[in-house]
Amino acid sequence: MGLGVEVKTKLVHVALNLGDNLFRRGQYREAQRQFEFALQLSPGHVDIGVRLERCTPYVPPPVVVVVERPVVVRPRVAVLNFLTVGDPRFAEQLVFLGVQVLDGAGNRSPLTSVGSFDFTPLPPAFTIQRAALLRPPGPTNDRLTLRALVPLPITTFDPMTEAFSVAIADADGNFYTATVPAGSFVRNAARTRLAFHDLTGTRANGLTQVVLFADRRSGGMRFRLRGRKLDLSGADKALITTSLGFGPDAFLSTNTFRAFRAGFTFP
Repeated sequence: MGLGVEVKTKLVHVALNLGDNLFRRGQYREAQRQFEFALQLSPGHVDIGVRLERCTPYVPPPVVVVVERPVVVRPRVAVLNFLTVGDPRFAEQLVFLGVQVLDGAGNRSPLTSVGSFDFTPLPPAFTIQRAALLRPPGPTNDRLTLRALVPLPITTFDPMTEAFSVAIADADGNFYTATVPAGSFVRNAARTRLAFHDLTGTRANGLTQVVLFADRRSGGMRFRLRGRKLDLSGADKALITTSLGFGPDAFLSTNTFRAFRAGFTFP
């Protein structure tokens, strides 16, 4: 139910009187509020508008409070490509890596340490020409054959003082290793062939034959290896890494073998 005309007139009169008194005392903000109230009751009253205009120079503009939205910091994950280091100065060095973020305005974040990395170079690669890991039924009845081309001159390897080693691994680690002790190879008179033979397979963890031939075309050597009565039960993945060691010289070859019912072959 609305106010009557008589009540509104009395309220306007009271508000104007209060506003005038407050204005004379210098309380301009309170006077303005009284005049605004009177104007709401009597919007067409000209004198009220004049009174409000008189207050405007004395009343500072209202304070505008800007409420900023809180900054929500969401965790972010940066996926970086693998780091490839081609600078030989990093070889066999322990290197510390840090990350710094640069935004569009040129601001830099604090340097964050990611960790340390040992840049030990991988051994040079050799080429497997043919290989087979055969696992017929029966325990310790597995066989291994390998033919490869190794980029190492045969004269570099001294079989009298240096040992030969082989390690075969997949993602789970080594599943076969063997070492032919120093002094076990026989060299021909032309110094172009080295051969190790052990039909029993007891001297080098099942290896029965390791033969090295000088390869005139490449300057390296051709390599042939055989083993039998082995345990290759750990070979259950097609991606296989083979490591060869000729004394201090190591070589590495990673290949995807072809799986079949009795084992793995390459190619």
